[in-house]
Amino acid sequence: MSKKPLRLYNTLTRKIETFAPLESGKVSMYLCGLTVYDHWHLGHALQALVFDSFRRYLESVHEYAVTFVNNYTDIDDKIIRRANEEGVSCQEIAERYIGAFEADLPRLNMHPEVTRPRATETIPEILAFIEDLESKGHAYPAADGVYFDVRSLDNYGDLSGNRLDEQVSGSSTPAQEGLRNPMDFALWKFAKEGEPGWESKWGAGRPGWHIECSAMAHQHLGATFDIHAGGLDLVFPHHENEKAQSEARFGPKSFSRYWMHNGLLRLKGEKMSKSLGNTMQTRILIDRFGSDAIRHFVLSSHYRSPAEYEDKNMMDSVKAIRRIHRLLDRSRTYLGEPSGPTNAAVDPVPTPFAHERAGAVEAYEDALADDFNTPRALAAMFILAGEINSRLNVLEATPGDTDTRSGIRMLVDQLVHFFSVLGFRLDANGLPASATKSEELLSRVIRIAEKHGYQPTVDAPLESLIQTLIDARRSARAEKDFARADRIRGDIEEVGIGLMDSPSGTTWFIKDAEETP
Repeated sequence: MSKKPLRLYNTLTRKIETFAPLESGKVSMYLCGLTVYDHWHLGHALQALVFDSFRRYLESVHEYAVTFVNNYTDIDDKIIRRANEEGVSCQEIAERYIGAFEADLPRLNMHPEVTRPRATETIPEILAFIEDLESKGHAYPAADGVYFDVRSLDNYGDLSGNRLDEQVSGSSTPAQEGLRNPMDFALWKFAKEGEPGWESKWGAGRPGWHIECSAMAHQHLGATFDIHAGGLDLVFPHHENEKAQSEARFGPKSFSRYWMHNGLLRLKGEKMSKSLGNTMQTRILIDRFGSDAIRHFVLSSHYRSPAEYEDKNMMDSVKAIRRIHRLLDRSRTYLGEPSGPTNAAVDPVPTPFAHERAGAVEAYEDALADDFNTPRALAAMFILAGEINSRLNVLEATPGDTDTRSGIRMLVDQLVHFFSVLGFRLDANGLPASATKSEELLSRVIRIAEKHGYQPTVDAPLESLIQTLIDARRSARAEKDFARADRIRGDIEEVGIGLMDSPSGTTWFIKDAEETP
């Protein structure tokens, strides 16, 4: 595959720019990671999958050697609050949710070569960073900690466009005692009674959120690196403050050269977040939909645009992935296993369908080089899949046509490569659990449907059968027939399907083996 110049939208300049790394052949990239006080949700997975796919694209198509850093915030007010509620240490809370997160990574086929530093393991570097800022006149001690003086930096607000004077005049929050400016932010927070703390020249305390990322990025990528990524909600104040304190220490135009921000996941028009109570745990969604469908759902929206979650949208992605599986199964019938990934846009010797392949490669490459436009790339991939299906129809009618056979093999190999570049598995592990369970589960659900008065067809999908039963349960509850509603739920759960009720409706998932009676 040829290398078309990559053009990216840079939040800092608010322009599409041709990407050129600091060092030829190498890319350094920092992605803001989880604050580990709860299970990660689909909004977190969206960000992780976007930049995992982007990183794979840089490596596969442009052949860059990528150093990818994705941190953990493992000390924070929310972690302290959760630890106090449960009567355990902050470390226990952090370890629990880091462990749960890392158990899901291979299930989502996330790239394994990622540096994952923790804030609590970076305390010496954080303290050195703050001391350097203080010596340069950018930091000062106050009553409850050490603060960054935002007016000490002339270009504060360049990233977000939030100018300091406008922020100060529009602020309804009174300045804290001892602060030079109301917008100054904490670099080091003095420890309160019962909170964890580390010794410093100013007194025992813990780092502020913003300084953690600046220190971890510097430790692993240096003073200046190529790309800083994160959610659109982090532009201000988090990324603005990271940029400010880093440039204050290392000079103008240090830190990140390109800033990439993904749009947020929305559920019924609201950002998906734990604080709003509208989250969906990633581990449950993997069970229900499968990793490839989740990745397809994420990449079906441009990374800078918001993604709207509905069960229907995710089920559309499940159906799309199953179509590809069926196509590959059909191609194996006539061609055997795919030969493997291929990078060549055009074979040196013309073969049947080389023109179709070259057109697909050009459309795919043009899309990804245009600010990583994955919806356009997916469209090119599914057009190619349709072309393969049509050619298989021809081969089915003339099975002895070796030229057609070799041409289709070339198209199939190219399609598999397209999916591989973006991180799709295209195996049974990438399918939803319902697709990999035995036919016994489907037959048991059919029997439940019949028990409750429905007559499903033999080819009815498992998803629609379960949704029919969920709808019947909802109707029974609306009619205050709670006994019938409970019977439906009990029958569903008895066969190994879990239900989760929430304000937005009822969702379902395949239980783990140990959860199934």
